Amino acid sequence: MPLYTKKSIIQSVISTILLNGVLPFVVYIILKSYYSNLFSLIIATIIPLLDIIYGFCKNRKIDVFNCFMLVGFLLGIIALLFGGNEKIILLRESFVTGIMGMLFLLSLFLQKPLIYYFAKRFTTNDYERFWDYDYFRFVIRFITIVWGISLLLEAMIKAYLVFSLSTTAFLAVSPIIFYGILAVVILWTIYYRRYSKHKLDQIIH
Repeated sequence: MPLYTKKSIIQSVISTILLNGVLPFVVYIILKSYYSNLFSLIIATIIPLLDIIYGFCKNRKIDVFNCFMLVGFLLGIIALLFGGNEKIILLRESFVTGIMGMLFLLSLFLQKPLIYYFAKRFTTNDYERFWDYDYFRFVIRFITIVWGISLLLEAMIKAYLVFSLSTTAFLAVSPIIFYGILAVVILWTIYYRRYSKHKLDQIIH
């Protein structure tokens, strides 16, 4: 299991924002002076796709979120071929986060929600043993609800803005909305996890 330091996490976040937010916006602004808005937008949205492909080739493993992003991009291209417009391309991210949000919420009807498997994969704690405790099950389900609602909220906000803003304005604010909501939810998850871990330790001991 790789060891993630605070510095490496910050570097990863910055590079992700630059590659998936700032660079596509700059490319779109430059290209639209010479080409159509639609062509410029397609080229700009290919940049995050290349980042996904690079990440797969580097790590040699499939990331669920990136798979959704790839599917969203391909569906956008297919829709364009059948007479869609640039709004379809802009909606692809809302499609991805919306589907993920619904999957989180639907997983609440399963024996163990999605957050349980994500947490089990990225931590070394004995989650199988903890699952026997009612409070631990409540915490996992509550975190799943928060993530599901947050992703759906992000999708709805951006879907509304797609039809309310110009393409240029949307590309400028879209990364702010996505990474802003993501940062808030991640920070909340970190602090809530610390709080719940302390309470769980008291219950166990």
